[in-house]
Amino acid sequence: LDADKAGLSESGKQVLWESGDKIAVYDGTAIREFALIDGEGTTSATFYGEVAETAENFIAVHPFASANKVTPAAEETPASISISVPATQTIASGSLIDPAALVAVAESGDGTSLAFKNVVSLVKFTVDAEGVTAFKLSGASGEKFTGTASVGTDAVATSAGNTASLTVKPAGE
Repeated sequence: LDADKAGLSESGKQVLWESGDKIAVYDGTAIREFALIDGEGTTSATFYGEVAETAENFIAVHPFASANKVTPAAEETPASISISVPATQTIASGSLIDPAALVAVAESGDGTSLAFKNVVSLVKFTVDAEGVTAFKLSGASGEKFTGTASVGTDAVATSAGNTASLTVKPAGE
């Protein structure tokens, strides 16, 4: 499958595919793991995995570990995807985000390509103090923004997460 996503480049304006990226692909029968085989460092990449022979359309989640369950569309009910956004996020030295936190979904109508849409929003902040080991962010009114949530293939949440705070830990600098 060929996949496009908006990523977080060094400028912070693009999400780029990284070595080791895996996506979850629902083929109508099960969630399958697909691994990046070409396109590291770009917004367009190729993934390899196997699907059921009868599969024609796909629903996908990035990263693979964020996909919990896919409920396919029924007569008048759109598809629903259960995803997880980690409540503790670790930012590697030199990185701008924990890759596990940048959840995106896609649906393929042609069976060969996916255009991912980001499910989450990003918050950018800078700390100018030494010795900081973690930050805890909470919604002003107890909003739930991490944990398990349901989204449609349009990346719009149909149910909120179940955790009202987020812990961000720097790993290294």
